[in-house]
Amino acid sequence: MNDLYSDLPPLPIIEAALHKTTAVLARELIAPAETAPEWDEFEWGVASSVSAMQGISAILAGSLKWRGPQHWQSFLAR
Repeated sequence: MNDLYSDLPPLPIIEAALHKTTAVLARELIAPAETAPEWDEFEWGVASSVSAMQGISAILAGSLKWRGPQHWQSFLAR
């Protein structure tokens, strides 16, 4: 793998984070939880990517009951 991707975790970890965050965000669209997911920094980044790819950021911004970390709040505000 070239140096551009050297900071990324192995593909199985990326895949697991994609599945995990996608499932949680899909559930949030149907029945928003009271508390934010307990994700690490990488998972929050994946969640932002998933939200953007699925086109659900604006919906989440208006429906989530929790705030999450500051970078997540900033992402949704944009």
